[in-house]
Amino acid sequence: MIELIDRIDIPQKLYDNVYNTEPNRFRNSLNVDAKEKTPQANQQLKKFYGDHNCWNVSWTDTWYKDIVPQSILEKLDVGYPLSAVVRKQNPGNFVPPHRDTFKSLFFEQDPSAKPNDVLRMWIPLEDYQFGQVFFVEDQVFYNWKAGDVYVFPAYAYHSSANAGEHSRHVLLVNCKKLYTKEEK
Repeated sequence: MIELIDRIDIPQKLYDNVYNTEPNRFRNSLNVDAKEKTPQANQQLKKFYGDHNCWNVSWTDTWYKDIVPQSILEKLDVGYPLSAVVRKQNPGNFVPPHRDTFKSLFFEQDPSAKPNDVLRMWIPLEDYQFGQVFFVEDQVFYNWKAGDVYVFPAYAYHSSANAGEHSRHVLLVNCKKLYTKEEK
């Protein structure tokens, strides 16, 4: 489900930008999507995930899309990144279980696009530290290294938590898969 496909050198410019500037995006991460897909299940989850533990703090800039080398994009058969954002997850914070819809990413521009047309890259900026976990479907993922490039299906059910003592920063890169007419 989630797979290590390569490693990149994180540019010092990105570290400087993230560690020395204020985030330019703040929002509540209440994109709750219970696996049972019922209003009751979603309401139950919303009781536990709220303003007290689900804040999303992030940085974004157009040049972030240039961080992943062309060789990796070619290896994955994807186009130039549609978006790239660094997300910070502080200790005691969670991202509720959910599936991303990508409505604002490119579906408004390309109504024929489907979630499976997106490939997600998950690139940690620091090595794993105790208490930091990422869940993708039935996998519990930890023990990463800074610059590891992981991919997972765009529409995979996922979540994350930071039950540790240190903030975690991750670069999320979304690309559109390149298809031949026969593959689509």
